[in-house]
Amino acid sequence: MIVLHALWNRSGAGRLHFWAESSEQAELSQQAVGTGGRGRRSFISGPHPFALAAEALREALGELGGSLLAREAVAGVMTLRLPATTGGPLASPELVREELADTGTPIFASWEVSTLALAADGALDLLLALPVSAPSGSAFGNSLRFWITAARLAYELLARQCYAPALQETDEGEDRENSLRAAWGAALDWEDDARVRELAALMPPVCWSHLPASAKPATLPYELLLHFLNQAIDVFVRARLASHDILPETRKRWSKLTPLPEQWLRALASLDPALGPSRPRCVNSPVFSMCGSISWVWMRRRPHFAPASAWTLPRREKSLDRMEKHQAQRYRTKMSPVQRRQMSKGRMIGT
Repeated sequence: MIVLHALWNRSGAGRLHFWAESSEQAELSQQAVGTGGRGRRSFISGPHPFALAAEALREALGELGGSLLAREAVAGVMTLRLPATTGGPLASPELVREELADTGTPIFASWEVSTLALAADGALDLLLALPVSAPSGSAFGNSLRFWITAARLAYELLARQCYAPALQETDEGEDRENSLRAAWGAALDWEDDARVRELAALMPPVCWSHLPASAKPATLPYELLLHFLNQAIDVFVRARLASHDILPETRKRWSKLTPLPEQWLRALASLDPALGPSRPRCVNSPVFSMCGSISWVWMRRRPHFAPASAWTLPRREKSLDRMEKHQAQRYRTKMSPVQRRQMSKGRMIGT
């Protein structure tokens, strides 16, 4: 049996890493430990004894979510802190294996696992393409089931247009120069925010097993989930806007003379979110204020933040239109020819 797991690494633009456990390799590992003597196992960073290899993992993902997405995944190795005993790492509850003898109190140890990483766009497509239940011979770990639920929530927010543009200030360049980035993110009202927090409270601890103990604040589950939602929404909206020419082409290429507001609008509709080096380092600068105002107008015009009647264009009642036309007709019959000419020209003189 193969048990698939997933975790979201929020460094940079973020990537979803898949890894798996194999029951066959777990049995072989247990037999090796049972015949290897009585020495206590040293808990140091080392290869996970029954983690699935990268190529076998790619084949398993291809059968479940499509071979095209599986081929795009980047192979790598991650170090995870997982519970272990003197007999090695403990298997996940979904992994079917023989009962093991008591080998002491579990502690956390570092283990290296082979992973396949997908960017936010490929991760969203693969998570939504996975079946509801795993086929025979495989199982979904609780971490993978969590991110499948998160992907469905991101798709729901996209369908309800619960997103807004933003302007972010970063310093992630090679020379650590301050730069600006145009981004799309989730726009949550209090109900959606409560749903996100409830889902974050259910995040399995293995989802942050790749982080050191010093980088695990109390708000980490909520921050990880919100980062995934923002990145999934950003790549989805950006890809749709980039396929259409929604802005007039005024220049062949950007220059230093291009105003930052124009750069921001063009970056929102392109695959490259960078705006280049930024002069204003303060979030209270006019550029940030202008972008914040546009984002506020965007959210006010969204149907999600408006009453149900705002889904359609506002229309006046027919009875009100008839009353206004009747009053205007009565008023025109009382006007003199001079007043009518002045009214038609946009000016009105007193009676």
